[in-house]
Amino acid sequence: MRPDDCNHRQFFRYSISTDLYCEAFSSCFFACAGFCWRFSLHRVADRIRRRIMPPARLKLCLNGPGHRRRAPIGIPSFWSDPDYGPEGNFGPRDFTETPTSNVHTIYLNGNAIQFAVTAGHLKAEGSRYPSASSHGKAAIFYTAYTRDELPKGTRPVTFIFNGGPGGASAVLDLNFLGPKRIDWNAPQSATLPLVDNPNTLLEKTDLVFVDPVGTGYSKAVYPSRNDEFWSVDEDASVLTDFIIRYINANHRQESPKYMYGVSYGGIRAPVIGRMLLESGTAKYADKKNSKNVLTGLILNSPMLDYEADCLSSYVSCGGSVPTYAMVADYHKKSTERSGRPIETFLADVRPFVLKYNDNYKSSFSGVDQRAPDRSKWEAFLKQPEAPPFLNRLYQLTGIGKIYEPGDNASNNPWIAEPNMDSFEFGWFFEAGKDRKLLLADGRETIAFDDTDFAIDRESYFSPLAQRYQEQFIGYYSNLRYMRSNGEIIGKWDFWSHHPDDLVNPGRFVSSVPDLSESISLKPDLKILVQHGYYDLNTPFHQSELVLAALPEAMKVPVKLYEAGHGIGPEDGPKDKLFLYTRVRNDLNAFYDQPAGMLTAMWSPSRGAEPPSKRSKQGAVPLTRESVSAAVDARIRALFDRAADPAIQLVTLSSAEKSGVGYFIGQFADMDRDSDGALSFKEVKGFFDAQSPIAKPESKAQQGIEKQEIQIIE
Repeated sequence: MRPDDCNHRQFFRYSISTDLYCEAFSSCFFACAGFCWRFSLHRVADRIRRRIMPPARLKLCLNGPGHRRRAPIGIPSFWSDPDYGPEGNFGPRDFTETPTSNVHTIYLNGNAIQFAVTAGHLKAEGSRYPSASSHGKAAIFYTAYTRDELPKGTRPVTFIFNGGPGGASAVLDLNFLGPKRIDWNAPQSATLPLVDNPNTLLEKTDLVFVDPVGTGYSKAVYPSRNDEFWSVDEDASVLTDFIIRYINANHRQESPKYMYGVSYGGIRAPVIGRMLLESGTAKYADKKNSKNVLTGLILNSPMLDYEADCLSSYVSCGGSVPTYAMVADYHKKSTERSGRPIETFLADVRPFVLKYNDNYKSSFSGVDQRAPDRSKWEAFLKQPEAPPFLNRLYQLTGIGKIYEPGDNASNNPWIAEPNMDSFEFGWFFEAGKDRKLLLADGRETIAFDDTDFAIDRESYFSPLAQRYQEQFIGYYSNLRYMRSNGEIIGKWDFWSHHPDDLVNPGRFVSSVPDLSESISLKPDLKILVQHGYYDLNTPFHQSELVLAALPEAMKVPVKLYEAGHGIGPEDGPKDKLFLYTRVRNDLNAFYDQPAGMLTAMWSPSRGAEPPSKRSKQGAVPLTRESVSAAVDARIRALFDRAADPAIQLVTLSSAEKSGVGYFIGQFADMDRDSDGALSFKEVKGFFDAQSPIAKPESKAQQGIEKQEIQIIE
């Protein structure tokens, strides 16, 4: 096993020999556990720590022959680069805002389309919140394809972001949405064999591919550091400022504006969209009366709410079951579909998810908590409703067996792991074959110790992207193009620090409140969500459940395709051509569709588990004292979560184990006395010093106490 493949729980105590335990631990435990704690994947990290091996075997592996130390936690060597590391930055003279431009022509449907391609940097500024400690600057790299002969007032422009966080945008350009693709069948040559891409969106919209800080060629500008922008808020803030700078520099104030986000782009794009709508045209250099601040959002395979995702949090995996059923049907391990159309089949599966979620709450939610408790689950297994439930899981997923009296965790995976997540499903599905399902596309399998390309595309794609930029655009850089930065995800702060969120933590890695607020600010906002049936990374039905909790749910359609994660023209198994035509037609129709005409295709009769969210309905007016008390309570909750129970102090180690990213990132600043342990008083003092709400500093500020502050709950 390689450390880069160890971000999931592949090893279970009843299935692995002592030798595999040792190999698993030495190559996986250090990489995986540290990664997961820092990433706030509490459920994953706990189960790695708890299940990877009994203490006796742990000692054997640490001290036995053949044990060897591995690389530092979770950062494969090919992902590490000091230029893009936490402390990396540009010097003020290390970059220029003068772009490189070229003009090309492609042929689509028999028509010649001439366009300009422009690549370069624009300097953008972070934080938009007055409580932020700094307003750092970054040089954001972009590649734009524009049809400059068309009127800018009516020609749409789409800003495109990849996910991760830590992914650059070039993989969405070449072979995907941009004007060119590589002819993989051409003879090998010194130049890339580029051909016109029939799937480009250039017929409908200008395209701006954007690389967040630490990816592509984007870096902070001294004295700022890259890691100042590695958080939900700062990332969105600096990219919002970039978009406004691009709009002003290229006179696009009146253009219809779209954003396209993939995977973590399901968090990034809605947060940026809300920020754009909140700021309106205030920062426009011209044409401040423009009505086109934001026209639409396209979310491809989005992660919308990590709190509702069972890989990230202690919640039900029910939203993944329809994906498991589709994968099992594809591999012919299930006959439940029986040749029916997919949506007819799923109409039978979705109601079972409601039953699954009910049973999770009542019977097996304790199975995979930090302190596992199987008592309710064992009691449920003795009830008459247990066999039909387990049998239905077997029939849909092909994992396990028809229940017989006496079955237990040793012979039925669903008894062992009733809340089975995607990683476990992929391992159990191919158990005994030394293979696993591909996380990005459950139709494919890979060797058990191979790296899932959903995790590693850096090794092969970065050189291609750089050659493409040099050959087609004429852009040259002394830096390496950072396609995937593995350091970012380990240091990312997934907590919002907007003052509202200190009162009500409504955005711990959830963009649902942002979607809701954006729709309230612009009722005719167009939104399109796209998912693949076989995507084990971001299961489609989980997004359906999350979006169903929106008051505006009927305005957010979810389109489903026979595809995997990051639906693209080259999606799917190598032996089966993916028919991208329907995806392309849906995208074209989305751009042509009048605002406010889209409607959702599915909604639950009940049972959508609403994520934490702020709703403008029933907003409660609060005084400054009430806000301060609520902030104090929130700080206390964070402190209790991060504190070492043995000493009731926060250490860096206890913060990492708790998964509280903000404590990890700010520990050095809070620990002013360098004692290595923080009291609640010290933590509260740090928050108070930053917050304009919690502690007024002047009589003028204290006068604000008499005013009512509207808090969105």
